[in-house]
Amino acid sequence: MLQPVDAIKLIWAYKRDAFSDSTGNCQPSDTHSERLKKITDLATLDTKLEEIYCQNKTLFPDTTSGHIGWKGYLFHQSSRRKNADTTYPEVICHLNFGLMHCGYLLDFTRESTFARVARMMQNILLLELENNASALEEFRQPVQLSVFDRERGALFQPVKLQRHEVEAISANARAFSKYAHSMGWDSTLFKVLSKSGGDRFLQLLTNIPESVKAVAETDKNPELIKILTTPGLLESHSLPELLAAIEHARLLNVNIPVQFLKNIVNTTTIYLGEITYFRNQDKYLYLEMDLLPRDRIKELKSMFAKQAVLCRKALTNRLFVPILFNGNTSADYNPLVTCLLIAHGTRISFQNTPRQTINILWLLMAARYFCRKHWLTMDELRILRHELLWQLLCSEMTHTKNYFTSINPGQVAPPEKTLNNLDTLMDNLETLLARQSLTTDDSWVEDQCRELIGEEIYDQFYLDDQVDERKLQDYLQSGLSPLRFNDEQLMDHIRYMSTIPLKEYEAGSHIEISHKIRRVHNFCVIRLPDKEVGPGEWLDEFLAAPPDFAPGELRDVDYYPAITRIAGRHYYQNIHPTKAKFILAGSAGLKTGFRKVHGLDHALRTQLATEFLVEVLPHVHAPFAELLKNQPLLLELLPIAELYHDAVAEDEHKELEERRAAELFQRDMQGLHHYPDELIGLVTSALKNKNSNKMQPVRAPFTSDQQCPARELLLRQVLRFGDIVDIVRVIPCRDDFPAIRLTPGSAEPVENRHFNPEAIELLRVVNKPEFTLLIQAALLSFRHLACITGGWHHKDANPFTTQYHLPVDNHQRRLLIEQASDPQQCLRDNLDDLVRLVMAEKVGIKPCLTDHPKRSDNPPLPDCWDPQTGSAGAYRRLHNEQELRQIELPENMTLTEKIIVAADKLNNEQNHTVFRLSSATRNGMQSEMMRLQQKGILPAIGTPPQSELEQIFRQPDCVGARILHERGLMVVSDEHEGRIVYRMQPNGQRQQRKRRHDELNHDACFHDNGPAPKQAAVMH
Repeated sequence: MLQPVDAIKLIWAYKRDAFSDSTGNCQPSDTHSERLKKITDLATLDTKLEEIYCQNKTLFPDTTSGHIGWKGYLFHQSSRRKNADTTYPEVICHLNFGLMHCGYLLDFTRESTFARVARMMQNILLLELENNASALEEFRQPVQLSVFDRERGALFQPVKLQRHEVEAISANARAFSKYAHSMGWDSTLFKVLSKSGGDRFLQLLTNIPESVKAVAETDKNPELIKILTTPGLLESHSLPELLAAIEHARLLNVNIPVQFLKNIVNTTTIYLGEITYFRNQDKYLYLEMDLLPRDRIKELKSMFAKQAVLCRKALTNRLFVPILFNGNTSADYNPLVTCLLIAHGTRISFQNTPRQTINILWLLMAARYFCRKHWLTMDELRILRHELLWQLLCSEMTHTKNYFTSINPGQVAPPEKTLNNLDTLMDNLETLLARQSLTTDDSWVEDQCRELIGEEIYDQFYLDDQVDERKLQDYLQSGLSPLRFNDEQLMDHIRYMSTIPLKEYEAGSHIEISHKIRRVHNFCVIRLPDKEVGPGEWLDEFLAAPPDFAPGELRDVDYYPAITRIAGRHYYQNIHPTKAKFILAGSAGLKTGFRKVHGLDHALRTQLATEFLVEVLPHVHAPFAELLKNQPLLLELLPIAELYHDAVAEDEHKELEERRAAELFQRDMQGLHHYPDELIGLVTSALKNKNSNKMQPVRAPFTSDQQCPARELLLRQVLRFGDIVDIVRVIPCRDDFPAIRLTPGSAEPVENRHFNPEAIELLRVVNKPEFTLLIQAALLSFRHLACITGGWHHKDANPFTTQYHLPVDNHQRRLLIEQASDPQQCLRDNLDDLVRLVMAEKVGIKPCLTDHPKRSDNPPLPDCWDPQTGSAGAYRRLHNEQELRQIELPENMTLTEKIIVAADKLNNEQNHTVFRLSSATRNGMQSEMMRLQQKGILPAIGTPPQSELEQIFRQPDCVGARILHERGLMVVSDEHEGRIVYRMQPNGQRQQRKRRHDELNHDACFHDNGPAPKQAAVMH
């Protein structure tokens, strides 16, 4: 990191490289056909860097920026280069880097491995201590280290480090490298941690978990743990090797990887050909094992013995499978592991097909066989028998087209149906057994039936015609595993399973959740929580930690913008704990980017919509005005709550989103100790129940709108507004948009295809025409804002493109928000641009849609150029954001006023009686539009070559010199490395304006304590 030093004179010169001639000017070559642009001053460098950043994300057609020449302006020209290598200019300065140096940048994108981070720390030691790096000498003063997030352009607050702390980070990075290697996470652990917040990652490297340190410091071979994650581990490693790895993990207090049990469950022990042979013969493998070749029988027994030991090790180490679906419940897939899992609490869901009974009977036979071989205990066999019979006889299930299975926890079949099911089961079992070649007589079949389903069930419930029907259900339920999930836990787990990405080639299982069919994995391994959480749980704690609201940032920039930036990055840009676990388990790839439709751009638009609503609602709704009068901090808490509303969307199940978002909001806001707890509780309840109006019926922990106090209901309706407004990103609008049809029954949409603005409840609550018109303005403006900030996710034509004929790359515009150092400000800048486009269009200035010719000796004037404007001409069209942002908005223009102006479609004479901008805003807009009519759009100064600058320097009366003077610039000469170079610098008049501007910015930085404009006079 460098800092400016007043005693140093910055002299910006030019790059001298292989493409420069003897005078320093760049010459084309065989490998480089373009002339390199020369940066002449720091301000120009900033401009060029901004152009480069916006190049792929611009709304405008590709044109070069143009620049000034001694004869006047050199116009824009077409630039259609795509994905070309960019040559960045190198700026040579007379600098004393020793005086300017103030610290170091740690970029985890560049230092992309633990080893590279460790090497960087060693380099810091060498730079700071030079020849004394090997001695024990301390730094003369602590060094500053800042984490730089390159993807988002974010620079975190620097931390001060002594020598021993830099050495510790280096050692800890090497320890993490060894740990990741031993766990089989060589390439993924670093990426997961760095994508979970660069500042948090640095803190983790500073204070390494004890379990990671233990793995790094051990003398034992770390490869022993790594083998637990290898696919096909049962075939590739012996039982002693695997047991040694498990024991090694125990000694190091390291959790056995989830992947270990997943690999065991995915092992196929029975070949498809063997299954087909026995089915064709109407025989059953575990009754007539001797039909297999002797070597194969020996191989199977060895595999089963190995599975029994290893599966129990996994289960006793808190690995658990809550439910098995469909394919993984068959006895001809991986029978012993299936039996062990069921006996230890795994619930099962069979396909509701004619083969369901056969599958259960085969599993019973397999379980009896395994018990005889001592791979299952008698207790495990008893539990498994109860689980299987409960599933088959007592659970109420529905099915569609023979493969959609609906899990109905808590819905037990009627008692009379249970006994009928038992009779059917026994008929099927007797038929199956009668086909076996071992059959001798009916008594043999009866003995087999009694042994398979248990003597108690056979004698007390099957043979006894007078048995109480309820007793069978009670008996089976009493023998279920004490470890199994209850119905509520199971549904939570199934919702969790629905968030796990399923690869295209994986069949999975179809289940119905909340009346929707979803495809999920056949099983999911989880780790049960430990009552005494030890250091082995460090990763869970790290991933689930709350955002770090730095007190310095809260103090310097105020709470509202700081919370927005920090919480927005934490919940919408850092990897969610669930997704991180999938990645580490090898179930999903690590992709940079964002959520599909619930990313940061969506969250910020809904937050801005809530800001707009709390700005206008007090003027039209007395109850809300009274509520704000008593609780003014609602102006901040309501938009913040809206920001949180999708904090876990697409990472946790839809039914849990609002509840989890409310829990996170409450935890974080209470941790700040800035907002009253009672107010936080009120907003938390409103956020949790934001979607309760869509629930039928409303179940705990949610409450219906009819059950809540009036003030909470009002807050619920406020929080629903932003989400409804931004739904246009995924649902197309009606042809009459933004018309609102406030007729009886219009609150509910007729069909899901079109956006239904009547769902905004406050329209009926307020019931005033002026408020309805303001909502229409918001609908128009926020639709256009979604169009240019990455929020257009359906196939309908982009309305912004339709109006301005500018194509929009939705992906790049989302990146514009996601990668901004201040995403909230970036979104506001885009809203300002919509206002500027409306103002420009009113004076006839529109985006330039024509191709500019390539420059030649005598190029024709482009159609967008007006040579009569100003002293040297000006554009009457817009070519890029830099030109658009020459249009100045009125100072102190409120958010509501921007929404009104951006909704230009509604700004007709009829509506002027409702919309009333403040006199300052109205006068400011009129003054700026008059200036645009008179002066047009001034071209950029650009980066002129030395030859042009020399001509301007030597001819102070030329057109180029006059233009520079009008723009507050002048050309000066300097000697650099024995030759004369020319550069632009601000003239005295511009320097005075800049000093006044800097003073105003300095004052605003320290005195502006408001998160957003609080009041807006927008209506009569």
